[in-house]
Amino acid sequence: MPDGTDLSLYSMTIRLLLSLVMGALIGVDRETAGHPAGVRTFSLVCLGACITMVTGEYLHIVYPTSDPARIAAQVVSGIGFLGVGTIVVTGKKLVRGLSTAASLWTAAALGIMIGAGMLMESLIAFLLILFVILVLTPLSHTLDQTNRRMELYLEVDKGDNIPALFDYIKSRNFMVTDLQKMKSQSLIKSDIAIVFTIDMKKRRRHEPVLEEISELPYVRYIEEIK
Repeated sequence: MPDGTDLSLYSMTIRLLLSLVMGALIGVDRETAGHPAGVRTFSLVCLGACITMVTGEYLHIVYPTSDPARIAAQVVSGIGFLGVGTIVVTGKKLVRGLSTAASLWTAAALGIMIGAGMLMESLIAFLLILFVILVLTPLSHTLDQTNRRMELYLEVDKGDNIPALFDYIKSRNFMVTDLQKMKSQSLIKSDIAIVFTIDMKKRRRHEPVLEEISELPYVRYIEEIK
């Protein structure tokens, strides 16, 4: 592996190839999960960040008074605009795309590190990113599915069914900690859409609770908000 301070064509090529490959491998996870930013987006972000850093170093050689990190610094802040575009808040208060936005920002930072010639350090950073994706992400999902609190979006038949729903929740020894009526249109016009949070007092699997509530005759639709 070339010296990180080497600015030869060989060294630049290795840096660019590393950023392309590492960015693409990070994007595989997002692509597999069906997110809009996938292999191409992540590889281009990481490669682009590397290009800016390499260009900054080259300009510093040509113009010694220039700051080699000035261009790359704009990437750190500018990539936020691309990341924001992947975050979506649906009408049911579902927030999607946070992990993708964070991954894009991290891929850009990785590209800058590679472009700066910190090759061994970038490999360590890449392995840590894979650890987050392959180990911490499934762990996070498991913790989410056993959290004592659940935030639910429900569409319920109007009438006296809302009190009946809360009587059922109370009978399970659960507690409603937050309630909000949604203005969005429900699937059936005569239904009412609500979002509320329940505290189950202890950790338990969410899926059985969701199935029980969905089987209530007046519950038309239910979805957990994550």
